[in-house]
Amino acid sequence: MAYRQLKKLVLLVIVSLASSCADEPDKPDIAIMASLATGLHIENQIRATEKFSTLENSINEFLSTPNPQTLIALQNDWINAHDALLKVKFLTHAPNSQRLVEQIDPWPIAPGFLDALPLYPESGIVSDISVPITEESIREQHQFTDPSEASLGFHVIEYLVFSRSTEDFMTSNDPRVKRRRQLLATVTDSLASDLEAYLNIPLFADDSVPSLHQMIIFLEQGISQLHGESLQLIVDPHSGDSNKSRENLQIQIDIIKQMIFEPVNLGSQLVHLDAVLARDVIHTVREVSSLLDANATDEDIAQRCSSLIEGLDHQMRSFVSAIETTRAN
Repeated sequence: MAYRQLKKLVLLVIVSLASSCADEPDKPDIAIMASLATGLHIENQIRATEKFSTLENSINEFLSTPNPQTLIALQNDWINAHDALLKVKFLTHAPNSQRLVEQIDPWPIAPGFLDALPLYPESGIVSDISVPITEESIREQHQFTDPSEASLGFHVIEYLVFSRSTEDFMTSNDPRVKRRRQLLATVTDSLASDLEAYLNIPLFADDSVPSLHQMIIFLEQGISQLHGESLQLIVDPHSGDSNKSRENLQIQIDIIKQMIFEPVNLGSQLVHLDAVLARDVIHTVREVSSLLDANATDEDIAQRCSSLIEGLDHQMRSFVSAIETTRAN
């Protein structure tokens, strides 16, 4: 679908959901917040689609003319496309989404499963000529015996374009070069297919207006996953080859800020539920954001960062419990 058509769809969804306020006079703010969250989510889906299209073009350009300039452009476009994905991923929790995430953004990955390493020059799919490099084959190989044995997704591409040299992709008589080039192209095609499905998953089922309880649960689920990611900032960082793991955390914290503050302003509803707890949530979000922006090493902030995000998760769970207790009474 063309960009302008998708932008019109964003506006239509917002207007449609906001108009439902008339049908639910007791919950007008929730409907408006839901429409704003949906609009934000669709705009992030549009951006992710555009950034991946740019990445595809960069990969084609690099494979056509592998040199330091096309490699740098490709690396930058990979970062932009992955950043855009994270903004969508943070709030996508539909039942069918996890299977796609395991194909789109699995990490950490085992480089030796993909390609030759200095100590293991015959390792990896690239070296194993018994494994055909086709989309069907690499899907069969993906996480075959272990989750780290990834042959699909963003981080396979990340490894190939950040950890391999330009010379590794220059046409030569070495069969491994040909297979490596094929692997990069095939993984990109597979990722395009998976993203086409993933980037069309609505924020809320059937685009319906959710309850406040559902909106808080969605946010808490994203925060819980983010806590797991923060625990691996040093040991098995997300986007370790591109050295963007800390930036990944900040991107997702920014989505939390957009949900709690502007434009969605969920925080105004949290205050009505429990003003003290809402104050704690707001303070924690701002503190972890400042920490990630601080001029300090990952090692210096890792423990404090994960503790803050864990605390934020507990705070959001307390809101979920409070609503469920009120309902039960």
